[in-house]
Amino acid sequence: MSYKDLYRRAKRLSALCIFAVGVAQLSGSPSIADEAAVGPDDRATIQSVVSDQLVTFGRDDGAAAFSHASPAIQDMFGTLGRFIGMVRRDYVAVYMPRQVTFMELAMVDGATV
Repeated sequence: MSYKDLYRRAKRLSALCIFAVGVAQLSGSPSIADEAAVGPDDRATIQSVVSDQLVTFGRDDGAAAFSHASPAIQDMFGTLGRFIGMVRRDYVAVYMPRQVTFMELAMVDGATV
């Protein structure tokens, strides 16, 4: 794998993490920015929300997927069409994943991912 390919992959993965945290914020946990305050219940809720959204993408149910996005993500894209278009174009690994693995939460540049 070339350096260029590795860079693209790392960029996609970091964007995916940010996307997933944006989705997971639907859990309503005010402590999401403080990793130390994210407990097992928060982790389970985050995983559940992300899993549910992945299922909606798998069913090609854009409306349900958009409803799982955080209010900030919904505001950013404004419409279902723009949101689902972005996911289909830029997040194929999220839209139709072959495999999903949930890892431990970590702090990256002050954000929980």
